[in-house]
Amino acid sequence: MYHRLTSLQKQEVFRFARDNTSGDDLAKSMWLSSSDSESWLDRRTLYTRSLALMSVVGYMLGLGDRHPSNIMLQRSTGKVVHIDFGDCWEVAQMRDLYPEKVPFRLTRMLVNAMEVGGIDGTFRSTCELVLGVLRQNRSSVMAMLETFVYVLFERGVRAWCSSVVFERDLRAWCSSVVFECEAKDYHPSHS
Repeated sequence: MYHRLTSLQKQEVFRFARDNTSGDDLAKSMWLSSSDSESWLDRRTLYTRSLALMSVVGYMLGLGDRHPSNIMLQRSTGKVVHIDFGDCWEVAQMRDLYPEKVPFRLTRMLVNAMEVGGIDGTFRSTCELVLGVLRQNRSSVMAMLETFVYVLFERGVRAWCSSVVFERDLRAWCSSVVFECEAKDYHPSHS
């Protein structure tokens, strides 16, 4: 039904849902499941840091299809872990129906569960640290990504892709993502 709506009708449905929900479900769940305020603060900080880490790593892998059912939250610590890697290597951006248009999902429910600084606090600083570590260790990251690509092709993905061109394009994509922060002149110590 939803896919038959016009773009304007879809926007109306989205606005209605947004205006009639608070987006605080995750934040309330973490608060209510904490034994005291200290454990809640620890859990919230770890949640924010791990969400930032997983967002950057997910971007590196071209991971798409990120929604609450594909993001697992460890109840006692607040750590976030991605599950369901069916849409990686930017496959989700190539879909005919509903292609991904953002590097990673950062919905208001995810933001509302962060620390008081929101995306400009711990989340941003952790993203910058992760990008800095990836940049400093780019040769190791490339070695791991190339090994992963090799294993994929050895296990039959080559037949699925039906082309050696895919392997070349994937290696080029890996290189462009790893070196993208250099093009942006990223320096974590100056932020």
